[in-house]
Amino acid sequence: MSSPPTTSPPLPSLLPQLSHPPTSTSSDYYYDSYSHPSIHYEMLLDSPRTKTYKSYILSNPQIFKDKVVLDVGCGTGILSMFCVMAGAAQVIAVDNSKICNLARQLVADNDMSDKIEIYQCKVEDLPIENESVDIIISEWMGYFLLYENMLKSVIFARDKFLKSGGIVLPNRCVLYSFGFESDTRDQECEVWNDFEGLNFKRLGTLYSSEPEIDFIEPNMICTNCETIKRFDLMTIKIEQVSSFTSLQTLKFDRTSNLKGIGTYFEVGFTVGPKPIGFSTAPFVARTHWKQTNFYLQNRSIQGVKDDEVKVKWDVGVCEGNERDFEVKVECEWKDGGEYYFKYVIN
Repeated sequence: MSSPPTTSPPLPSLLPQLSHPPTSTSSDYYYDSYSHPSIHYEMLLDSPRTKTYKSYILSNPQIFKDKVVLDVGCGTGILSMFCVMAGAAQVIAVDNSKICNLARQLVADNDMSDKIEIYQCKVEDLPIENESVDIIISEWMGYFLLYENMLKSVIFARDKFLKSGGIVLPNRCVLYSFGFESDTRDQECEVWNDFEGLNFKRLGTLYSSEPEIDFIEPNMICTNCETIKRFDLMTIKIEQVSSFTSLQTLKFDRTSNLKGIGTYFEVGFTVGPKPIGFSTAPFVARTHWKQTNFYLQNRSIQGVKDDEVKVKWDVGVCEGNERDFEVKVECEWKDGGEYYFKYVIN
């Protein structure tokens, strides 16, 4: 009788699959993330977001009546449907994720299939005539306003498909910053100094260096709020989004220990007789965007009322992944205090 083998035989049916995984790009991951209904639940239930779009569209029907509208990044199609409710003659909706399948069903459920045509493709590949739409509407905003860089697609659509005299909605956005005090991040990082009897400080350092997407309580804010950049959606160029710098001065409003710089944005629909907008600031109704916060690394800035911190922002698209942004923050304050750190929003 022969001896049994001392090693297990290979698994030929599995090994070829494991050794040749499919290749995915950052764009694949981006579009795939919007294929799942769960992310759309969160956005639809964001009341300041959804109700502001609805209020503007339905309160200004004269802007939409008999117009051709392009909805960039349509998701479930709710903005397209609002436009039809306001009297739009036709809505061309485009999204490069599989959520388009659900959007078509929702459009049919609301008896709007004759008015809304949905394309699953990149807006850059949209097969419609140049200068053929009256209005471009989009909910393109991400964390730190710019994350995911969907604004680039809106600008492309504006330059290619918008008729002379047409409008982009929303048409105004402003990105702001403020200083805040907090012990939270230090306490969270201390956990890693002795984690289950092991030194995991290195992980704590990495965690601390990442921008935080979270709510800042209003009582944590210790400076004024200052503008980083204003965006006019009718005129801004792609290169002005891909890279820009900004200088500002934050002024302490009380004696405090500044531990980070938070950011938020405001969105404005200022065309028409009934303008409206919404904010993602810490002191108004909360949105799913929260605030994007940059904690100072192993540093804090002590100040008393009216002390100033000069801040330079250097913002640009990450090399190799146009969806992510690199944010360099440089601070100077009294007595020669200086701080510099490079953050990545990804």
